Amino acid sequence: MRQVAADFAQFADLRNATPYAARHTFMSCCLQAGLSLATIAGWCGTSIQMISETYGRMIRRYEGASPVTLNEQFQTARVEAMTLLSAPSTTPSPQQGGPIGGPIAGKLPRAKRRLVAV
Repeated sequence: MRQVAADFAQFADLRNATPYAARHTFMSCCLQAGLSLATIAGWCGTSIQMISETYGRMIRRYEGASPVTLNEQFQTARVEAMTLLSAPSTTPSPQQGGPIGGPIAGKLPRAKRRLVAV
């Protein structure tokens, strides 16, 4: 993530991302999708009490709202990411070789290229 943040100005916020942030995002998405606290706790190796205490405001915010499936959340995030990836970069790094004038698949390592194209 740090390399992506360094190579692409659109993702500069990723510079300080941590595995904990990814876990927090996943748990938040699960709550928004309407998954039970027991399921989330089991998947994340934590307690229902910790989720309730940490995410209580979020739980109350989504009470009574229609759940947004994890797939819908993923698709929305994918569209937003692709929009950022296709936007011209204002501060290209030497690794980029200039502005991103469209899809960046050829500029990413092979393993990452497959993830972007999904």
